[in-house]
Amino acid sequence: MLRWQCNERHRRPSRTILPSTFPLCILLLSCLFCLETRLSSWEKAFAAPKSQANTVASRRAVGLGILLANAAQPAGATGATEQIVASKKALDKLRADECWTRVDCNGDDIRRVAGTVGTVSPLFKIKDALMEVYVDDPPDVPDLEDVLQHLSQLDYQAYCTIFAINGGPESFRKFMAQASVALDTCIKDFTALSKAVGA
Repeated sequence: MLRWQCNERHRRPSRTILPSTFPLCILLLSCLFCLETRLSSWEKAFAAPKSQANTVASRRAVGLGILLANAAQPAGATGATEQIVASKKALDKLRADECWTRVDCNGDDIRRVAGTVGTVSPLFKIKDALMEVYVDDPPDVPDLEDVLQHLSQLDYQAYCTIFAINGGPESFRKFMAQASVALDTCIKDFTALSKAVGA
C-alpha cells in the first residue's frame, strides 16, 4: 500500500498534446507561418532599390503627412498665446448663446466648443498650448491640473445632457445647470490665462 502511494506521488505528467489544446497549437503555428511570410515580403519590398516612382510616392506620402498634421491643428490659432486667446473668445461666444436662457443647449455643440468633438475649436489640443504657457510659471493663474479638470468637467456635463433628455425635463435642466457652472469656471480660468499671456 505504501509503495503504491509513493509511485502515484512521483508519476510524471504526460508530454502528449491533449485534444483540448490541439486546435490552439494549430492556430499558433498558422499565425507564426503567416507572420514569417509577411516579414519576408516586407524585407523584399524594402531591400528593392529606389526608383523614380518610389521617390515620387515617398514625396507624396511626406506631403500628405504634413497636410494631415496641419489639419489636426486648431483652427485660427498658430501659437500658444493665440490659441489661449481664441479659446477664451470661443468660451465667451458659447456663454452668449441664447440656448442657456432657454435651457435647451445641444450637448454636442458644447462639447464641440470644448474641443472634444471635432477639431475646429481652439480648445482642441489645448493642453500643448497650456504646457508652453506654464513652462514660464506665470503668476495669478490657476493650476494646470485644475484648468484641464474644469474643461473635462464641462465636457462631462455636456455629455450628460445628451442622455438626460430621456430622464425628463427636470433631469435635463439639472445637467444643463451643472454644465453652465462648469462653463463659467472655464471662462474664469481662461480669463486669467489670457491676462497672463498679455492679451
